[in-house]
Amino acid sequence: MLVAGFPFPSGKIRVGDKVVFRQPRYGLLIKRVHQLLENGHALDVRGTQIDSTDSRNFGPVPLSQVLGKVIWHIRQKDT
Repeated sequence: MLVAGFPFPSGKIRVGDKVVFRQPRYGLLIKRVHQLLENGHALDVRGTQIDSTDSRNFGPVPLSQVLGKVIWHIRQKDT
């Protein structure tokens, strides 16, 4: 996985981007942006698994907690 730190060379955070952030209760997390909130100052993030811990559990993620944006990753082979 390759993560770009803030400010992001590939532009602003958009819906569908994967971001790395520190959540006080759960630590370092990587989640997909589901929705931009508060004029882009907070993010609603969702996990890719059914039982993921995400914004439905801990609420919106302030941009100040975002450490980086995933700009490349190796996909798992479908089995």
